[in-house]
Amino acid sequence: MFLLNDPSFNLRARSEFRKQQSRLEEIAGTPLEPMEFCQRWVKSPTSGERGYHAACVRELAKACGISELTVKGWGQNFQKYPSHIPTMLRTVDLLRQMLLHFDQFDLIEE
Repeated sequence: MFLLNDPSFNLRARSEFRKQQSRLEEIAGTPLEPMEFCQRWVKSPTSGERGYHAACVRELAKACGISELTVKGWGQNFQKYPSHIPTMLRTVDLLRQMLLHFDQFDLIEE
């Protein structure tokens, strides 16, 4: 299992870990709007291309654990979302970012 004070965890990695930890703490309380979430996580089609809105609807529904029909009810630019959604999207965003970078650190005990 990973321990920050473990001597095998080199200084460069320790420094990078602390920097990332500080960054996570800094942005954890910042809400993430639905359109910004789409810009980060919907890779294809890209914004402006046919099918982008439908891809956003699918991704937002998946991230929030709700139906696509509910997300469609938020409007064309997702401006009519419930008040808790930006906080939920930030949480999902941070978790996804962490999962993408897990391979850099041995954080999970098998």
